Amino acid sequence: MSPAEHAVSDRVTLSGSTAAYAGINPKTTNNDHGREFEVLHLAVAGDETNAVTLALPETATVDRPTATNWHADPADAVPFSG
Repeated sequence: MSPAEHAVSDRVTLSGSTAAYAGINPKTTNNDHGREFEVLHLAVAGDETNAVTLALPETATVDRPTATNWHADPADAVPFSG
């Protein structure tokens, strides 16, 4: 997966009920190609042993995915395609 952002965002510190948001765009190509997935495996780098598996609401076609950095505001975590 490649990054959707090239700059580092402000540090997000989690405590209590604080939330952090990262955006994932599973398909950044304009074609019908890709692999289909029904689940998302999510882990924070360096803490892979605590990964979670999330069922997706519908099958997602994945081809050249991108992801954003972590953000305190969910609006900042909306990924864009190349």
